Amino acid sequence: MKKSQNQSIGVAVIGKSASGKSAFIRSFSKYPEKINSVGKGQTTRSYSEYNFLVTDTDQPISVNIALMSERNFVQRRTAQVIEKLYAYMEPGLGRPLLTLDWMKEQIAEYLDDVKEVVIHSSDFFDIREFSFLSPLLTSTLDQLFVEACQIIVTLNDEDSKEDIHLLDIKRINEIKRRLKTSNAADDGDKTQSDAISTNKEREEEAIEMVWSQYFTTAYKYIMETIRSVYRGSAEIQNDIEDTTFSFDLADGSKTEFLELCLKVSQVENSTEKRSLSSIVNKTRITSVISKQYFEKLHSLNFKTILLVDTFGLDHAQAIDDRVLRERYHRIFNDDYPKLSVAFFVEPIRAGAANDFLKEIEVLYSQKPNIMTYIIASYVDEQNEETIIHNKDWLLLKEKNNDYPNFDGRVLETVFDSNRIANTLKRSGVPETLAYKRLEVMRKRFGLFCGNIQEISEHKHHVMTLMNEMNIVSITSVMTSIIDKEHLGNGYININALQENLKNKEQIIPFAKIMIAKATERFKELFSDVGPRTKGKLRQNLGSKILGFNGSTADVTWYRVFSDAYNHTFTKRVNIDGKSTMLSEVFRLEGNEKIAFDELMTGFYKYLYNVKYMGDVLPLWQHEINWIDYATETEQKDCMWGILLKCIPEDEFTAADRYPRVVDWLIHMHDFKMKCNENFYEDWSEIFSNRMNKALIDQCRNHNIKVAANKAKRSQSSYLQEKETLYLDYKHNYDSRMEKPEFYRLINET
Repeated sequence: MKKSQNQSIGVAVIGKSASGKSAFIRSFSKYPEKINSVGKGQTTRSYSEYNFLVTDTDQPISVNIALMSERNFVQRRTAQVIEKLYAYMEPGLGRPLLTLDWMKEQIAEYLDDVKEVVIHSSDFFDIREFSFLSPLLTSTLDQLFVEACQIIVTLNDEDSKEDIHLLDIKRINEIKRRLKTSNAADDGDKTQSDAISTNKEREEEAIEMVWSQYFTTAYKYIMETIRSVYRGSAEIQNDIEDTTFSFDLADGSKTEFLELCLKVSQVENSTEKRSLSSIVNKTRITSVISKQYFEKLHSLNFKTILLVDTFGLDHAQAIDDRVLRERYHRIFNDDYPKLSVAFFVEPIRAGAANDFLKEIEVLYSQKPNIMTYIIASYVDEQNEETIIHNKDWLLLKEKNNDYPNFDGRVLETVFDSNRIANTLKRSGVPETLAYKRLEVMRKRFGLFCGNIQEISEHKHHVMTLMNEMNIVSITSVMTSIIDKEHLGNGYININALQENLKNKEQIIPFAKIMIAKATERFKELFSDVGPRTKGKLRQNLGSKILGFNGSTADVTWYRVFSDAYNHTFTKRVNIDGKSTMLSEVFRLEGNEKIAFDELMTGFYKYLYNVKYMGDVLPLWQHEINWIDYATETEQKDCMWGILLKCIPEDEFTAADRYPRVVDWLIHMHDFKMKCNENFYEDWSEIFSNRMNKALIDQCRNHNIKVAANKAKRSQSSYLQEKETLYLDYKHNYDSRMEKPEFYRLINET
């Protein structure tokens, strides 16, 4: 067990536009005035990582800004355009397809909408924000858009002669040739309906490739201008990967450049906006923590706080569940798999959306071990008399249900109803776990004011109260995170758990549910992804790579079995007509069940990972290579190996035997049909072995934390209490625990 002084806290900060999350994040800095990240409801376009050092020293803020590589920029922006175009299509059954006729109609009749999607998007990419670099750049990008529209309109016209000066004409001709050749080839043995469907997919692929060419060429012009304007002012590492700027804010000369990368700046008394944020991949800021936070947090014995300002989740308009699910999956499983805490920053004001219930539900479906906290912002906008009257409640370290009558629905949703718990229960989260999370969210409800400096000096008492409230909220929430309060304070009986693991017949029904869910999830994803993603899947599988992790959809085996695991082991499932969970099959109750259910939410990474012994890599690549599991010995040691034994090797290259690629993909991944009893025997053996190693270690870590807290709170002498705790723990819960090890672990916790 690691010593607590080596701990870091990592948190994803989530909030709608104008929720106050930027002000909340920068309040952690000793020099917040140098981080000008607070906008006016501007969508965040890239990740910003803020590392706050829990130390009382003087050192300047250091900054590392990575602009996107060409590949990253083109893939991300093209995917966003396609996603936005889907939103304009008539809703119907199944996944929409962008046909040439539909796209031509949009360009002819609704060109302003197409411009908003591609080049004037406040969400992701607005070419007008580059005008401060060079007016010529903006006009060039606009003309480039005109050429791209012209190409789309004439894509299937054989004799058309386009007036092209900026786009790569060779690439455009290749797109046309490919569209024509594909459509001719697809007229062969397919049924009429299959041929029509395939031709539409080819048209969408061609449209997507044209927009991809637009962003490829646009990137070249943007980066040439940026390198020309900023050469010499910051280090540019190379022209192939991300262009990187590294500097500190010691003298304040780079604060304006940082501001341009963090947000969209409005020029005073003008409609002009300036920003580089649409080309930024990631910003990393390292700062000493604010002095007042340090005074309260340093005794908790951790070194750093990482706050990740997430992007793609803060649109003014609602995001549909499918898109939201994919974005949460990418943030918490691909880009930041170690994050297990999220702050929802929600404004307390009349008219605020406060639709975080749906977001919490979707987030838990993608990251079941996540713990969420609510940070209520803009408290200072409440009536002054109401604020002062509720001073005692605002300064409580552990909030109770006597909440004040503030504007907005946040307090009512959290404290006056069980809607959060009910939302989780409806999605299958066990009742005990749902209510434990709600209990912690209520007790550790955070309140925040980001405008303290703007409060009138005549209201000094309000200013002082808001500052104290901020400190109390941050201290309370951080203490809860360090203590892992949501795990409860009950021991898990390791002796009984190890006995249960010997009975593999109890486990096999869960394995069958998981395999059925994986089969269903594969079918959903294969039916939902676009033609280019299907092509990448065919290419990867032909090269024995298990799936494809694209810019908008992760269609890898690692992801699908993660979804299936979450469905099976973090929610209630039906076995023999009875709703149950593994903890209930193991006859766990009360706080022990809460702790076990919580630990199971994070067990997937130990179950489906590398080949041997359940070792866990810091970041496991989702695109797994079949060749790594080709021998009989390796297959026996790993979940991927026993899955691959169920698929004949020639199926990896059998796409040509099926009318459509999607039919081949669905058949190949029908594990419900392919997995036999031998598979389930092997599965339960691996499951038990991994549980006995990895999960038992996690249970023991939890138990030690519970014991350490009991020892520290005891009225008896520390040594006497440790002896009493050890005798009880060894006899009743963990017979293999030796006294020296028990004492050492408690002392280090």
